[in-house]
Amino acid sequence: MTTIKTSYGTATAFTWTTLNSLASDTNLLNGAWSANVSNTSTLAVDYMLGGVVVLNGSSTPTAGTIEIWVYSSFDNGTTYTASSPGTDVTTSPPATTAVKNTMKLAFSTGTDATTNRAYNWNVGSLAALFGGIVPDHFGLFCTHSTVQTLKTTTNSATYTAITYTNT
Repeated sequence: MTTIKTSYGTATAFTWTTLNSLASDTNLLNGAWSANVSNTSTLAVDYMLGGVVVLNGSSTPTAGTIEIWVYSSFDNGTTYTASSPGTDVTTSPPATTAVKNTMKLAFSTGTDATTNRAYNWNVGSLAALFGGIVPDHFGLFCTHSTVQTLKTTTNSATYTAITYTNT
């Protein structure tokens, strides 16, 4: 008799160096894009996403917001939502919040005035954000309004593939 079991891959870091030292943006539009992850070989049925965003300790932050968004491709990595470049760069989505809203909001939290505060985040199911289907390519976008840059190191994000195995 065949048994189908859930299998969890290894947590893998996003390529996302631009998250370190990311400047604040009052309008929550400027931010850092991660490089995209291709699901065309892994063919995972889902991914767990998580990470940490750490505020800088050089000055006192103000109460603000941290947002993590997921961008995706609908055509095998040629075109991305919100005109994402699909690479590890710092830039803003084109012009408006409406364009940013073509991505899926994965995490949002209010911040306080504590220096060096680490904000851990976790998305239990990438597929749930996309109506049950994992995009062929996806990546992350972070923006924040803490009125200081993020720490120069220690900011990170990982993804873990979830597949089924037949035993």
